[in-house]
Amino acid sequence: MSVLGATASGLYWMFRNLERSDSATRVIEATLRVSFTDAELGRMEWESIITSSGLREYWNQHSSAMPSEVPTAELINFLLSNPDNPSSLLATITSAHANARRVRTALSRETAEAINSTASQAASLIRDTQELADLPETLATLRRLLAQVHGAHAVTAMRNENFSFGRLGTFIERADATARIVSAKTVALSAESQAGLQLENLHFDTVLRSVAAHRAFRWVDSGTMTGPAIADFLLCSLRMPRSLAYSFHKVVENLGHLSDDYGTVQPSAELALALLDKCSNRASSDLIDEGLHLFLDGIMQDINELGLQISTDYRFDR
Repeated sequence: MSVLGATASGLYWMFRNLERSDSATRVIEATLRVSFTDAELGRMEWESIITSSGLREYWNQHSSAMPSEVPTAELINFLLSNPDNPSSLLATITSAHANARRVRTALSRETAEAINSTASQAASLIRDTQELADLPETLATLRRLLAQVHGAHAVTAMRNENFSFGRLGTFIERADATARIVSAKTVALSAESQAGLQLENLHFDTVLRSVAAHRAFRWVDSGTMTGPAIADFLLCSLRMPRSLAYSFHKVVENLGHLSDDYGTVQPSAELALALLDKCSNRASSDLIDEGLHLFLDGIMQDINELGLQISTDYRFDR
Protein backbone atom coordinates (compact mmCIF):
# COMPACT_ATOMS: atom_id res chain seq x y z
CA MET A 1 0.00 0.00 0.00
CA SER A 2 1.43 3.38 -0.94
CA VAL A 3 -0.88 5.25 1.46
CA LEU A 4 -0.79 4.52 5.19
CA GLY A 5 -4.05 3.11 6.51
CA ALA A 6 -4.34 5.98 8.98
CA THR A 7 -4.09 8.50 6.14
CA ALA A 8 -6.66 6.62 4.04
CA SER A 9 -8.97 6.49 7.06
CA GLY A 10 -8.52 10.19 7.81
CA LEU A 11 -9.40 11.21 4.25
CA TYR A 12 -12.34 8.82 4.09
CA TRP A 13 -13.84 10.05 7.37
CA MET A 14 -13.07 13.70 6.67
CA PHE A 15 -15.25 13.56 3.58
CA ARG A 16 -17.89 11.30 5.14
CA ASN A 17 -18.36 13.87 7.88
CA LEU A 18 -18.42 16.77 5.42
CA GLU A 19 -21.15 15.00 3.45
CA ARG A 20 -23.03 14.13 6.65
CA SER A 21 -22.92 17.78 7.67
CA ASP A 22 -24.23 18.92 4.29
CA SER A 23 -27.06 16.38 4.39
CA ALA A 24 -28.00 17.50 7.90
CA THR A 25 -28.36 21.13 6.84
CA ARG A 26 -30.76 20.14 4.06
CA VAL A 27 -32.87 17.81 6.21
CA ILE A 28 -33.15 20.37 9.02
CA GLU A 29 -34.09 23.14 6.60
CA ALA A 30 -36.72 21.00 4.83
CA THR A 31 -38.25 20.00 8.17
CA LEU A 32 -38.24 23.58 9.37
CA ARG A 33 -40.31 24.52 6.30
CA VAL A 34 -42.86 21.88 7.30
CA SER A 35 -42.96 23.24 10.86
CA PHE A 36 -43.70 26.73 9.61
CA THR A 37 -46.46 25.34 7.35
CA ASP A 38 -48.08 22.80 9.69
CA ALA A 39 -46.95 22.74 13.34
CA GLU A 40 -48.51 19.33 14.10
CA LEU A 41 -46.95 17.65 11.06
CA GLY A 42 -43.71 19.45 11.84
CA ARG A 43 -43.51 17.76 15.25
CA MET A 44 -43.93 14.39 13.54
CA GLU A 45 -41.21 15.29 11.03
CA TRP A 46 -38.72 16.22 13.76
CA GLU A 47 -39.32 12.87 15.41
CA SER A 48 -38.81 11.19 12.04
CA ILE A 49 -35.40 12.88 11.72
CA ILE A 50 -34.31 11.60 15.14
CA THR A 51 -35.31 8.06 14.21
CA SER A 52 -34.12 7.90 10.60
CA SER A 53 -30.76 9.48 11.48
CA GLY A 54 -30.08 6.80 14.08
CA LEU A 55 -30.15 9.32 16.94
CA ARG A 56 -32.92 7.80 19.07
CA GLU A 57 -30.49 6.34 21.63
CA TYR A 58 -28.80 9.70 22.09
CA TRP A 59 -32.14 11.48 22.30
CA ASN A 60 -33.30 9.10 25.06
CA GLN A 61 -30.15 9.99 26.99
CA HIS A 62 -30.90 13.66 26.45
CA SER A 63 -34.60 13.72 27.33
CA SER A 64 -37.30 11.50 28.83
CA ALA A 65 -39.90 13.11 26.53
CA MET A 66 -40.66 12.07 22.96
CA PRO A 67 -39.17 14.40 20.32
CA SER A 68 -42.70 15.36 19.23
CA GLU A 69 -43.47 16.54 22.77
CA VAL A 70 -40.71 19.13 23.23
CA PRO A 71 -40.39 22.68 21.86
CA THR A 72 -38.94 22.95 18.36
CA ALA A 73 -36.09 25.07 19.72
CA GLU A 74 -34.92 22.16 21.88
CA LEU A 75 -34.95 19.80 18.90
CA ILE A 76 -32.99 22.28 16.82
CA ASN A 77 -30.41 22.65 19.59
CA PHE A 78 -30.08 18.87 19.83
CA LEU A 79 -29.51 18.53 16.09
CA LEU A 80 -27.17 21.50 15.81
CA SER A 81 -24.85 21.45 18.78
CA ASN A 82 -26.08 19.66 21.91
CA PRO A 83 -23.23 17.70 23.54
CA ASP A 84 -25.65 14.80 24.22
CA ASN A 85 -25.66 14.26 20.44
CA PRO A 86 -22.25 13.13 19.13
CA SER A 87 -23.63 13.35 15.59
CA SER A 88 -24.80 16.96 15.84
CA LEU A 89 -24.05 19.30 12.96
CA LEU A 90 -21.31 20.99 14.94
CA ALA A 91 -19.83 17.64 15.99
CA THR A 92 -19.63 16.31 12.43
CA ILE A 93 -17.98 19.48 11.13
CA THR A 94 -15.54 19.40 14.05
CA SER A 95 -14.77 15.75 13.31
CA ALA A 96 -14.16 16.51 9.62
CA HIS A 97 -11.75 19.26 10.67
CA ALA A 98 -9.95 16.97 13.12
CA ASN A 99 -9.44 14.37 10.41
CA ALA A 100 -8.24 17.05 8.01
CA ARG A 101 -5.58 18.11 10.51
CA ARG A 102 -4.42 14.50 10.86
CA VAL A 103 -3.96 14.17 7.09
CA ARG A 104 -2.76 17.72 6.43
CA THR A 105 0.12 16.62 4.19
CA ALA A 106 -2.31 14.68 1.97
CA LEU A 107 -4.40 17.81 1.27
CA SER A 108 -3.69 20.75 -0.98
CA ARG A 109 -3.10 24.09 0.72
CA GLU A 110 -6.40 25.41 -0.63
CA THR A 111 -8.37 22.46 0.74
CA ALA A 112 -6.73 22.75 4.16
CA GLU A 113 -7.45 26.49 4.30
CA ALA A 114 -11.08 25.91 3.27
CA ILE A 115 -11.75 23.31 5.98
CA ASN A 116 -10.02 25.45 8.61
CA SER A 117 -12.19 28.42 7.68
CA THR A 118 -15.34 26.31 7.55
CA ALA A 119 -14.79 24.81 11.00
CA SER A 120 -14.06 28.20 12.56
CA GLN A 121 -17.01 29.97 10.98
CA ALA A 122 -19.39 27.07 11.61
CA ALA A 123 -18.71 27.14 15.33
CA SER A 124 -19.46 30.87 15.47
CA LEU A 125 -22.56 30.62 13.27
CA ILE A 126 -24.11 27.78 15.24
CA ARG A 127 -23.29 29.41 18.59
CA ASP A 128 -24.78 32.73 17.52
CA THR A 129 -27.99 31.32 16.03
CA GLN A 130 -30.50 31.87 18.82
CA GLU A 131 -33.76 32.45 16.94
CA LEU A 132 -35.57 30.01 14.63
CA ALA A 133 -36.05 32.83 12.16
CA ASP A 134 -32.26 33.06 11.76
CA LEU A 135 -31.79 29.34 11.17
CA PRO A 136 -32.46 29.17 7.38
CA GLU A 137 -29.74 31.73 6.68
CA THR A 138 -27.34 29.94 9.03
CA LEU A 139 -27.95 26.63 7.27
CA ALA A 140 -27.53 28.21 3.83
CA THR A 141 -24.24 29.78 4.91
CA LEU A 142 -23.00 26.47 6.28
CA ARG A 143 -23.80 24.76 2.97
CA ARG A 144 -21.82 27.40 1.10
CA LEU A 145 -18.85 26.91 3.42
CA LEU A 146 -18.98 23.13 3.02
CA ALA A 147 -19.25 23.53 -0.76
CA GLN A 148 -16.09 25.64 -0.72
CA VAL A 149 -14.17 22.73 0.80
CA HIS A 150 -15.41 20.37 -1.90
CA GLY A 151 -14.69 23.00 -4.56
CA ALA A 152 -11.14 23.62 -3.37
CA HIS A 153 -10.50 19.88 -3.26
CA ALA A 154 -12.03 19.29 -6.70
CA VAL A 155 -9.85 21.85 -8.47
CA THR A 156 -6.53 21.36 -6.61
CA ALA A 157 -6.26 17.72 -5.51
CA MET A 158 -4.12 15.23 -7.38
CA ARG A 159 -6.18 12.41 -8.89
CA ASN A 160 -4.42 9.70 -6.92
CA GLU A 161 -5.37 7.27 -4.14
CA ASN A 162 -5.81 10.14 -1.67
CA PHE A 163 -8.50 11.61 -3.88
CA SER A 164 -10.19 8.23 -4.26
CA PHE A 165 -10.43 7.67 -0.49
CA GLY A 166 -12.04 11.08 -0.06
CA ARG A 167 -14.54 10.37 -2.83
CA LEU A 168 -15.40 7.02 -1.28
CA GLY A 169 -16.26 8.78 1.97
CA THR A 170 -18.42 11.31 0.14
CA PHE A 171 -20.48 8.87 -1.87
CA ILE A 172 -20.88 6.14 0.74
CA GLU A 173 -22.22 8.76 3.16
CA ARG A 174 -24.43 10.27 0.45
CA ALA A 175 -25.94 6.88 -0.37
CA ASP A 176 -26.62 6.21 3.30
CA ALA A 177 -28.26 9.63 3.77
CA THR A 178 -30.50 9.22 0.73
CA ALA A 179 -31.52 5.72 1.79
CA ARG A 180 -32.48 6.98 5.28
CA ILE A 181 -34.42 9.97 3.95
CA VAL A 182 -36.36 7.90 1.42
CA SER A 183 -36.95 5.11 3.96
CA ALA A 184 -38.73 7.56 6.25
CA LYS A 185 -41.23 8.31 3.44
CA THR A 186 -41.88 4.86 2.01
CA VAL A 187 -45.61 4.91 2.76
CA ALA A 188 -46.14 8.11 0.76
CA LEU A 189 -43.74 7.12 -2.03
CA SER A 190 -45.30 3.68 -2.47
CA ALA A 191 -48.77 5.07 -3.16
CA GLU A 192 -49.82 4.56 -6.79
CA SER A 193 -52.37 7.39 -6.91
CA GLN A 194 -51.33 10.84 -8.02
CA ALA A 195 -50.60 13.33 -5.27
CA GLY A 196 -53.77 15.31 -4.76
CA LEU A 197 -53.86 15.92 -1.05
CA GLN A 198 -51.92 18.65 0.69
CA LEU A 199 -50.34 16.13 3.04
CA GLU A 200 -48.96 14.04 0.17
CA ASN A 201 -47.57 17.10 -1.54
CA LEU A 202 -45.90 18.18 1.68
CA HIS A 203 -44.26 14.76 2.08
CA PHE A 204 -43.04 14.81 -1.53
CA ASP A 205 -41.73 18.36 -1.20
CA THR A 206 -39.87 17.48 2.01
CA VAL A 207 -38.14 14.39 0.67
CA LEU A 208 -37.03 16.19 -2.52
CA ARG A 209 -35.71 19.22 -0.65
CA SER A 210 -33.91 16.98 1.84
CA VAL A 211 -31.74 15.61 -0.98
CA ALA A 212 -31.44 18.87 -2.96
CA ALA A 213 -33.58 17.42 -5.75
CA HIS A 214 -36.68 19.60 -5.82
CA ARG A 215 -35.75 21.58 -8.95
CA ALA A 216 -33.92 18.68 -10.59
CA PHE A 217 -37.00 16.47 -10.36
CA ARG A 218 -39.06 19.16 -12.08
CA TRP A 219 -36.51 19.30 -14.90
CA VAL A 220 -36.94 15.62 -15.72
CA ASP A 221 -40.62 15.22 -14.80
CA SER A 222 -42.85 18.25 -15.25
CA GLY A 223 -46.08 16.32 -14.63
CA THR A 224 -47.94 15.81 -11.38
CA MET A 225 -45.66 14.42 -8.70
CA THR A 226 -46.25 10.81 -7.74
CA GLY A 227 -44.52 8.71 -5.11
CA PRO A 228 -43.25 6.03 -7.51
CA ALA A 229 -41.81 8.66 -9.87
CA ILE A 230 -39.92 10.31 -7.01
CA ALA A 231 -38.72 6.94 -5.73
CA ASP A 232 -37.44 6.06 -9.20
CA PHE A 233 -35.58 9.39 -9.41
CA LEU A 234 -33.95 9.10 -5.98
CA LEU A 235 -33.09 5.42 -6.12
CA CYS A 236 -32.44 4.44 -9.73
CA SER A 237 -31.48 7.53 -11.73
CA LEU A 238 -27.88 7.73 -12.90
CA ARG A 239 -28.36 11.43 -13.70
CA MET A 240 -29.37 12.49 -10.19
CA PRO A 241 -26.11 13.10 -8.22
CA ARG A 242 -27.68 12.16 -4.87
CA SER A 243 -29.50 9.03 -5.98
CA LEU A 244 -28.49 5.61 -4.73
CA ALA A 245 -27.55 4.41 -8.22
CA TYR A 246 -25.35 7.44 -8.93
CA SER A 247 -23.65 7.23 -5.53
CA PHE A 248 -22.89 3.53 -5.93
CA HIS A 249 -21.64 4.18 -9.47
CA LYS A 250 -19.11 6.63 -8.02
CA VAL A 251 -18.12 4.21 -5.27
CA VAL A 252 -17.49 1.50 -7.88
CA GLU A 253 -15.53 3.99 -9.99
CA ASN A 254 -13.22 5.01 -7.16
CA LEU A 255 -12.69 1.49 -5.89
CA GLY A 256 -11.71 0.71 -9.48
CA HIS A 257 -9.13 3.50 -9.37
CA LEU A 258 -7.72 2.02 -6.16
CA SER A 259 -7.61 -1.43 -7.75
CA ASP A 260 -5.57 0.06 -10.60
CA ASP A 261 -3.29 1.92 -8.19
CA TYR A 262 -2.57 -1.13 -6.05
CA GLY A 263 -2.76 -3.81 -8.73
CA THR A 264 -5.37 -5.91 -6.91
CA VAL A 265 -9.15 -6.08 -6.68
CA GLN A 266 -10.31 -6.09 -3.08
CA PRO A 267 -13.54 -7.71 -1.78
CA SER A 268 -15.08 -4.26 -1.26
CA ALA A 269 -15.10 -3.73 -5.03
CA GLU A 270 -17.41 -6.70 -5.54
CA LEU A 271 -19.69 -5.58 -2.72
CA ALA A 272 -19.99 -2.17 -4.37
CA LEU A 273 -20.80 -3.70 -7.74
CA ALA A 274 -23.56 -5.76 -6.13
CA LEU A 275 -25.04 -2.62 -4.57
CA LEU A 276 -24.96 -0.79 -7.89
CA ASP A 277 -26.69 -3.72 -9.57
CA LYS A 278 -29.47 -3.63 -6.95
CA CYS A 279 -30.36 -0.05 -7.87
CA SER A 280 -29.52 0.46 -11.54
CA ASN A 281 -31.53 -0.93 -14.43
CA ARG A 282 -34.47 -1.34 -12.08
CA ALA A 283 -37.95 0.14 -12.09
CA SER A 284 -39.22 1.72 -8.90
CA SER A 285 -42.45 -0.25 -9.37
CA ASP A 286 -40.43 -3.47 -8.94
CA LEU A 287 -38.86 -2.14 -5.74
CA ILE A 288 -42.25 -1.03 -4.43
CA ASP A 289 -43.77 -4.44 -5.22
CA GLU A 290 -40.92 -6.13 -3.37
CA GLY A 291 -41.41 -3.82 -0.37
CA LEU A 292 -39.64 -0.48 -0.50
CA HIS A 293 -38.98 -0.26 3.23
CA LEU A 294 -37.46 -3.75 3.34
CA PHE A 295 -35.38 -2.96 0.26
CA LEU A 296 -33.97 0.20 1.85
CA ASP A 297 -33.30 -1.54 5.18
CA GLY A 298 -31.24 -4.07 3.25
CA ILE A 299 -29.43 -1.32 1.35
CA MET A 300 -28.47 0.44 4.59
CA GLN A 301 -27.14 -2.81 6.04
CA ASP A 302 -25.16 -3.40 2.84
CA ILE A 303 -23.72 0.14 2.99
CA ASN A 304 -22.54 -0.48 6.54
CA GLU A 305 -20.99 -3.79 5.48
CA LEU A 306 -19.27 -2.08 2.54
CA GLY A 307 -17.80 0.60 4.81
CA LEU A 308 -16.43 -2.03 7.17
CA GLN A 309 -14.97 -4.01 4.24
CA ILE A 310 -13.23 -0.93 2.85
CA SER A 311 -11.76 -0.34 6.30
CA THR A 312 -10.45 -3.91 6.35
CA ASP A 313 -9.22 -3.95 2.74
CA TYR A 314 -7.24 -0.73 3.11
CA ARG A 315 -6.11 -1.23 6.72
CA PHE A 316 -7.70 1.85 8.22
CA ASP A 317 -6.58 0.78 11.68
CA ARG A 318 -2.89 0.91 10.73
